[in-house]
Amino acid sequence: MSDKSDKIFFGSKVSQIVTDRIIKKLEQGVIPWRQSWTSSGLPVNWETKRPYSGVNLLLLDPGAEYLTFNQIKKLGARLKKGAKALPVVFWKVDTIEIEKPGDKTQNEQEEIEVVEETEKTIKTVYLLRYYLVYDVRDVEGLPKRKGQQEKIQPDYTHRTQKALTIVKEWSKICTIKHGSNYTPSYCPLTDTIYMPTFDKFVGAHKIEEYFSTIFHEITHSTGHRNRLNRIKHSKYGDWHYSLEELTAEIGSAMLLNICGLDVPEVLDNNAAYISYWLEQLRNDKTLVVRAAGRAEKAIEYILEKVDEKQDKQLQQASA
Repeated sequence: MSDKSDKIFFGSKVSQIVTDRIIKKLEQGVIPWRQSWTSSGLPVNWETKRPYSGVNLLLLDPGAEYLTFNQIKKLGARLKKGAKALPVVFWKVDTIEIEKPGDKTQNEQEEIEVVEETEKTIKTVYLLRYYLVYDVRDVEGLPKRKGQQEKIQPDYTHRTQKALTIVKEWSKICTIKHGSNYTPSYCPLTDTIYMPTFDKFVGAHKIEEYFSTIFHEITHSTGHRNRLNRIKHSKYGDWHYSLEELTAEIGSAMLLNICGLDVPEVLDNNAAYISYWLEQLRNDKTLVVRAAGRAEKAIEYILEKVDEKQDKQLQQASA
């Protein structure tokens, strides 16, 4: 099934590579979009120090450093015997000429999603591509680097305050209601987020549990027709439902990481949950790639709107 609200999408081979790796982690009991990047940091390129983003956060290990084969060669280093390459994916924008939809086979239609039509048969497309990287722990002979100043993690109060600020500012955009009998949910018809009261969250990580839950619903709310216009009519378990749920799951994890509140213990890796996502990913090789892309776009939108609200408050205060 294709989602026509997204971009034209090519890259079934790349999607399969990504999905196979995610499935392997799930089979090992690891939920990639719930792993913590706080304590060990984001995976980065060893040479450029640039962090990887999007679905690559689910493919690479937290805090690990990677190099391409060409970078290793340029640095005068070499791979250890048995070193294994890992895929890093990216989108390449291009334009192509395609036949009219009626002339396509069913399989071709499932691989193409229209984003913009400049002429009758000229389309703007995103091509999903990948390149290979190696963990520097599998590389010998790397040059020594100058000592780097250790990054100081903000204290816990500062981190929770940052999360509270996101919730507070977002509540000015989308109504958030708390109630003792509410189940966490987002209603597109009323554009309202419903949340249990904080006392309903218990345990050593109840604060992280609370923010994980509300960030999930906030991510959902970015899909409203007046925002990113992402949410489709769906029912539990269908393709659109699964895509939107995985988008919210990854979005919540990203926001927790931004606030420094992502911890592995926040959500149990229960068998039923893992089994559900294994089934979904086996049925659709593009699901996790699309969800990660949507989540990244949603988080960018949230942070942009929150920053705008804060800027206006500062302007009003200084007027």
